[in-house]
Amino acid sequence: MLRVYRVTELASILTRYWSVPDETLKDAQQRGTLVHSLCAAYARSRTFHETSDKDIRGGQGYFLSFKRWFDDYVAEVVSVETSYTNIVGIIGHPDLVAVIRGDQAPSIIDLKTAAAHDKIWRLQMAGYKHIVRNHAISNGATPPERIFSLRLDPNGGPAKLREYTDTYLDDLAVLFSLVNIQRFIDSAE
Repeated sequence: MLRVYRVTELASILTRYWSVPDETLKDAQQRGTLVHSLCAAYARSRTFHETSDKDIRGGQGYFLSFKRWFDDYVAEVVSVETSYTNIVGIIGHPDLVAVIRGDQAPSIIDLKTAAAHDKIWRLQMAGYKHIVRNHAISNGATPPERIFSLRLDPNGGPAKLREYTDTYLDDLAVLFSLVNIQRFIDSAE
């Protein structure tokens, strides 16, 4: 049986998180989960449901950064945190598939709360484009063309959008190499 790998799991093979203290990683994961939850709820309904300060603590600035970007640039939401998979054996949950104002085809946008850009995001975005594209084509929908990371500002300032469309094929080849490496590691001797 073919094992299915998460896109983020594959890309994490190349990270240097082993050098980050566990408590720092835990805090970052909790913040990321909170921020993604707030942003997903807004993208689905375009309304912000008041929550307690405890529920939003640490995520308000990131959320405001997202909301400003979303309100200015998103024309149509296609999907929010939807699970996609394909026959290659990869699965992913892109944060947002949406049509950007002025574009005809959807784009894939992945939200980031990290302070600095990480090169492995390119691989993650290539994987997302591959599986969302295949899903769209097999369902007669318009496939996504552009792929972005959207780094949110912790203080509510402008979000930083970075596009990876031009490196998609090269990045996808690296991701498929990681699939093969992980399958080799997981295989019985």
